[in-house]
Amino acid sequence: MTTTGTCKFCRQIRTLEHVSESATQKEKDDIATHECNCEGARGARALNERIERGDTAINQIVATKDEKAAAIFRSGLKPVAEGRILSIQIRATECMKYSMTRKGEKIVIKSVETSEEESDGDAIE
Repeated sequence: MTTTGTCKFCRQIRTLEHVSESATQKEKDDIATHECNCEGARGARALNERIERGDTAINQIVATKDEKAAAIFRSGLKPVAEGRILSIQIRATECMKYSMTRKGEKIVIKSVETSEEESDGDAIE
């Protein structure tokens, strides 16, 4: 089936092939936007790719150790990817810290584990 969709950024109408007959106009417009090469559509695709890569990094680096910290990062991922928030830092325990920062077109996720030793005041050599 051949139909049309409109890019939500530049409003260009695009001919779409191989789209389900049951697709809503919003779904058709989303496909047209995804296929469009205008600046707005390219920026949206880049943002979505940044978010997807960031989510993968959160799952690989943080979620395996601390699901609560991962949930916080997931909720802040889009604002960091968009550049509205510079970074998020979590000190999960005395010895475990996580950070999420946007550097250029990348989302950088770090996990830092330190070991602390305390003395009760007497040092033995």
